Amino acid sequence: MREELRSAPIETKRLNDTVAVLTGRLTECEGRFGVLNKRVITLETRLTTEKVDNASLIAEIDRMKSELNDRDQDLLLTELEVTCIQEQPNESLLHIIGTVATKLGVHLDEQDIVSVVRMGRVLDVSQTSALPGTRPIVVRLARRAVRDRLLEAARVRRGVTTEGMGLPDKPGHFF
Repeated sequence: MREELRSAPIETKRLNDTVAVLTGRLTECEGRFGVLNKRVITLETRLTTEKVDNASLIAEIDRMKSELNDRDQDLLLTELEVTCIQEQPNESLLHIIGTVATKLGVHLDEQDIVSVVRMGRVLDVSQTSALPGTRPIVVRLARRAVRDRLLEAARVRRGVTTEGMGLPDKPGHFF
């Protein structure tokens, strides 16, 4: 028993050393935990901020889409489409539109026209369709009032044909 009592201080010292090592490791783990906790809080804050930023970006994209749609609609208010006029090689669309306006009884100056193009892919004239080579002509006018005058004249003169317009094909109705 005396021997055991003599060895008790040695065992106690060894136990104290082990507790000291464990305390040091626990302190080190607490420090690491504190750093990780700060990082998690930072990431959570950034995530909620990015969600708010994403929501505002989505709202901005929707606003811009709406604005583009409104602009497209405004541009359509000055456009006019003329169909069923045969396409010819080296044609002058500006001259054709001027002739169409004259045929409808509307005076159309060159400065009233912003652009004139045939829309769609180029059709093969050798096709055996009913109307080969009749891509529509799209005219963008400078003012909506000119477009409205042309549309009103076209309504009044529904039966007008291409006769006398100087086109090489046989006369036919245009719309």
